Parts: sequence; structure tokens; C-alpha cells
Amino acid sequence: MPSNLPVSSKPRYEKFVIFAREGNDTNTMVASAWEFDLEKPEEGLIRRARFAPSSWSASQLFLSQQGTAPAPEYVRHQVDDEGTSNGYIVHLYRIDYHKWDVQQVLETPQVFGLGANEESIFVDTDRGYRVIERRTGTIRTLDPSFKLVFDFGHDLWMVELAKPDKGLSGSFFDVKRGQLLDGRFAIPEDVKKRNFTVRLTPDRQRVAFWDLDYADDPQWRKPEGFVGQQVMTTDLIIQDLMSGKSRRFPFKSVCIPGSGVAVLSAGPRAEWNEDGTQISCVTLVGDDPKSPSEQVILDSATLRVVDRRKPPEPELWTTWEVKFLPVHLKSDYDALVGASEEHGRRVALAFLKSHGIDVRNMMRYGSDVAFSPDGKRMLIKLQRAEGFYFGDLEANALRLIRTPPALAHVSLSIHWVGYPPK
Repeated sequence: MPSNLPVSSKPRYEKFVIFAREGNDTNTMVASAWEFDLEKPEEGLIRRARFAPSSWSASQLFLSQQGTAPAPEYVRHQVDDEGTSNGYIVHLYRIDYHKWDVQQVLETPQVFGLGANEESIFVDTDRGYRVIERRTGTIRTLDPSFKLVFDFGHDLWMVELAKPDKGLSGSFFDVKRGQLLDGRFAIPEDVKKRNFTVRLTPDRQRVAFWDLDYADDPQWRKPEGFVGQQVMTTDLIIQDLMSGKSRRFPFKSVCIPGSGVAVLSAGPRAEWNEDGTQISCVTLVGDDPKSPSEQVILDSATLRVVDRRKPPEPELWTTWEVKFLPVHLKSDYDALVGASEEHGRRVALAFLKSHGIDVRNMMRYGSDVAFSPDGKRMLIKLQRAEGFYFGDLEANALRLIRTPPALAHVSLSIHWVGYPPK
């Protein structure tokens, strides 16, 4: 659910919003916003707002999860500006989707969303971090000032304070409460310098991260590097945040060359257990890229191996997660459309195909899909289709919404927004 909606409250007003870039000439393109009101489906798609002329469409500030984003009322739009180093300037809007009141709250060379809670959003601008009050759009500086080092998800950040406390600049920030947590520590330098996949113990006392440089691997130091898949060794590092002491455990992984560094084709994976006494990682058994792998369970204090197991099946990373699957699709819906699409799109395509719609090669440029948070309703636009499809998966009903001429063959994105009962 969007973070401005109480979890216990069913939204009174619900709609799908489409952000589009209208036009085919980059000199005359204009960004716009359209709505499909779930209370008035017979009205179809209605244009509700036009933004500045631009070769970019507007988009919600935060990444959508199956069409639902935190702080959906904040919308970011890049506007062409040859006088800037980026070639554009950013307009940040606050939109009341009920009244369609569009308020510009910021114009700046750059702005990105960092996080949000019910009261505020946190953004990174060319002038530093800012806090914006969601209800009014009022902007203020971050106090105390810090830099985001790592986002652990679940509204917890590791941050570096601009003004160290007794020589220690590391802290944790609770995004939901908008507050720094008690306790200061030294941030591991390797974590500050690189974008690691960091894992934190439940008690926030230790971190696990990976040395991705392969500096100790003679093969990697060869000037010509390597070609194709190779088995390389790196270290899983466990560091106590309070004492600064660390331990290393070597593990092997299949790697491929890319972007000037060795990219782990499977990705280094490690997870703490619930009380932080053990950590597991997946390593290859041999030195051949086709060697089997195993999950190694380590005692987190000594890094002594306590168990070896067959590794779990790798998880398919996707931002799509459909929580509801209609009864008539509980058969293998992958067989209906194939497994090449992301999970949510596969459900959408399977639903369309069950209603006799030809969905082959449809999810390409100009296509998108979004679901309501309960996964029971969706709005989807397919390439070359004559319109948008609104699907009620629970009622097993499908409605075709004719595409307005302005939305034909344009870049667009679909999102769900809702409001609590008045």
C-alpha cells in the first residue's frame, strides 16, 4: 500500500493514473497525466494534467511495486534545458489526484527520491538532502545532516553524519519515524567506498559484506583480464560495528567480465539467521564454472563451518509481486504465456489470454501494466492493441477501454493511487 494510506483502511477513491509523453516530434512533445477512475469506468481515460513541453514523460518520484509507489503524489519531470550540464532541469510536483490540483514544489538541476514516511519525503538534490512535508510541500534542510551509505530496506538506513559524534560518524536512520537511532559507530571503509550488498544482524551490531575487487586473484591482475566465465575467489567479510574487528571467509563464484570489473553472474549471497549467531553463503565446490555449488553455514563469531547443504533455488529478482491469483488461473499460467515476462506481467497476460486476447509479443515499447495493491484489479496497455484493458481478476471480467488518439504509440507508465475514506 502507498505509505500515506492507513493499512487498516480500504481506500474510498481508487484510480489508475497514466503518465505519458504525447507527440512524435521531440520539439513539440508534452508530458501529460491521465486517469481511469474505478468508480466511473464508463468514462474511460481522461486527460487531467499537462506538464511542461519535454522529450521526457513525468513519473512518480519513487519506484512502483506492481504499480503502487510510496508517496505517489510526488511526481518528477525532466524538462529539456540546454543550459544545464544534464541537458535538463527537474520539476518536482505534488498532485492531489482527487481534485487534480498540481503544485510545483521544486525546480532544480537534479532531484531523486530517497525514502518516505507518512509525514515527509526525503530527497537528494544538487544542493544536498532535503526533507519535504508531504501535506504542504514545504521544504527544509536535513538536521542533523547526513549522507545515505546503505539502504537496508524496511525503512532502515546506514548513514554517515556530517558532524561526527565523539569521532564516530556512523549511525542508523529510522525512515518511518524520521529519526536517527541511538548509538554511533565507525562505518567500514569498504562499505563507504563501494556499492556492496550489505547484510545487517537483527541487533544491528554486525554487518556482512563482500570484497568485490578480487585484488588477491592473480588471474584478475593480468592486463588482458579474462574472457567468458571464470571461477574467482573473494571474501565474505564480517565486521563488528562497535569494535571494528573483522573476519574473512573465502568463497568461490562464477564471474563474467563487464564494465571493467568482474561481475558475479549469480551474485554473492549471504543471509543471517534470526538471532545473528550464524550466517550462510553460497560457494562453488570446484574450480570449474560448471561445478556444483553448496550453501555453507558459518558460526558468525568464528566463521567456522557448522554445516554444508544443497543451496536453495535462486530467487528471481523482480519488482512485480501479484498477491492474488484467480481460481481459473491456478493452473500453470506460465504455460499459457511462457516464462519470459516478469511475474506480474505473466499473470496479466495469462488473464488476457484466458479471455481470448492474442498476447504474443505484446509487452514491448509503449506497454505497461499496474495492479491494485490487493492484486485483484489491473490496467494494462499492450503494444499494437486497440486499447487498454481493465481486468477484474476476482470477478473474471475484462473491459476494453479505447485508446485516445493522443495516447496512441507513445511512451507511458501506469500507476495505482488511492485515498482513505473521508
